[in-house]
Amino acid sequence: MTNYKLQDQNEGEKMPFVYGLFKQIAFGLLKGMGIIRQFGGFKSPFFFHPGDKGLFEAICAGFGREKEKLPKFADIKATALPMFELGRDQQTAMDGALDAIKACKNFAVAALAGSGKTYFMRRLVKALTGWGKSVMVLTFSAPTKVEWWGHIKGIGNDKASATNIHSLCYRSFPPEFPKTRKGRAYVIEVNEWKVRNLINKEIVKEEKGGHLVRALTVFIDLVMCNLIDIADSKALETLAEKYGNQLSPNRGAIDFDKLELFPDYEEKNIAPDLTALLVALAPDVMTKLLADNSSISFAEMVYRPIIENWPLEKFDVVLVDESQDLNPLFIELIRRIQKEKSSVGFVGDSLQSIYGFMGADNSAFESIQNDFHCDQFPLVQSRRISKAVADYVNGVFPCGIEALEEAKEGGVETIPTKQMVELADSGDMILCRRNADCVTVGFALMAQGKNVRLANSEKLVFALFKKMFELEGAEDRDFARMQESAAKRLQGADDKNVSDSSATDIYRTIQIVFSHSESLEKAIVNVAKLTAPSDSAIEIMTGHKSKGLEANTVFLYEGEKGFKVHFEGIKDWEIAQENNLYYVACTRAMESLYIVTDTGAPMLDGASEALEIELQEI
Repeated sequence: MTNYKLQDQNEGEKMPFVYGLFKQIAFGLLKGMGIIRQFGGFKSPFFFHPGDKGLFEAICAGFGREKEKLPKFADIKATALPMFELGRDQQTAMDGALDAIKACKNFAVAALAGSGKTYFMRRLVKALTGWGKSVMVLTFSAPTKVEWWGHIKGIGNDKASATNIHSLCYRSFPPEFPKTRKGRAYVIEVNEWKVRNLINKEIVKEEKGGHLVRALTVFIDLVMCNLIDIADSKALETLAEKYGNQLSPNRGAIDFDKLELFPDYEEKNIAPDLTALLVALAPDVMTKLLADNSSISFAEMVYRPIIENWPLEKFDVVLVDESQDLNPLFIELIRRIQKEKSSVGFVGDSLQSIYGFMGADNSAFESIQNDFHCDQFPLVQSRRISKAVADYVNGVFPCGIEALEEAKEGGVETIPTKQMVELADSGDMILCRRNADCVTVGFALMAQGKNVRLANSEKLVFALFKKMFELEGAEDRDFARMQESAAKRLQGADDKNVSDSSATDIYRTIQIVFSHSESLEKAIVNVAKLTAPSDSAIEIMTGHKSKGLEANTVFLYEGEKGFKVHFEGIKDWEIAQENNLYYVACTRAMESLYIVTDTGAPMLDGASEALEIELQEI
């Protein structure tokens, strides 16, 4: 048995072919997707073995800071604004919004899926040309900000601009801010990354720590913004209820041997609940986070200007896109960039709130309308979906969505998985609840010779390779050992009733990839095939990744634990999020929607026993 280590090419020691292939494909995929560009501290080129954890620590560090740079405003081409006739609901909302802006009042536009939200906002910015008012379009993501740059250039309103929330705040950081924090700082993806890394290493095992990490992330954000007090027991209880006391009563979930790193926590005879852990861990976690001068989290970009009371740019009109995803931190920011006599326009759809794990509240959009005393205008005519899809969505959700009079009739049908494999064709979209389901469906379609792609799969590929590198057997890296290790981890996760479904999802995904691959080399090639770019592929993705996309034909692969809808007694935030996710998935279909329900049956005639077992278990 050989224990391979990271080796410099200059040492002249060659690696087996499979590892060279692994290096080429893994780095090619990650680099091509913009996840990584280079690694500081490593000699290049170099060989590596999948077991080198140091390499993936570098990838973890580079994951947030080494993304491809976005283009500059000057490099963006203008996007022409076609002047279509507004629909009746759009015209009503336009007139109402302009009246509100004249009166320096706030307004909210509840835009259902496909109702032309972005076009409405572009026309509103156009209508404000010549008013002499500064207009800021506030987005959540940097790519959306870049899209809006093109829109604004095409509109010709020289008083309008667009940025994302974090960029707006980061611009307020003063020059005297320590160079180690801004001059050479890198930005990690989310504050949760730091919390998760600290908690996982010091206290909670990975598969048990998801709910604690999320609760701590939200709690620390609120405390650092002075929005709640660290001793606020009611806030702690609310967080604990929201994220659920889902830490297993099994004492094994907590590593008590490492709790000396957090002196405020004392071991109890009974299993700790989430509230107790929050009270005990939050002060020390906050201290350790603030002591890290090498990075700035996305959350800190927002809360730092607030708690330091740094001056922020203010605007006459602020248009907030995707307002249903606002969390308390962002709402406080919006209050601070609004001039005394000004207007804020919130545009969103409460049914598309699917990012509760990032701190957004399912009822945020409704609360905002009340808190900001907004004039309210609905956009209910969907320019995307067919009449049949509109009828189906209205039958599930009391939202009043309407198809246009000229829309196609379309259709909604429930079909078995085998029929989905037969019907799915180029340009179609298949939506799954979990990554493991995406991979299972992908292999079934590949077996039929169909061109498939796991769309928007950057993080999935990253997680797949990371987990493949971390499998047990530091001394014995043969493929059979990897298969056995993945199976054991998955079985152990099931036995312990894992609360963090994302970890289980990756284990299942690994097992599925391995079960369809007779060697490590084949496993790597299979992952590459599933994620290779293609203009004519069947797009497979999770419901979360489908937001903002559309296709003529959409297959909703429900699976045993897939999209579930609860009609009554919705109290738990996760249940409400699942309802919203189902709504988002259904409204991606422009013409035909297929509900695939009989997971557990074979997808193919003569399907292997292993595949049938996987479909029943997943």
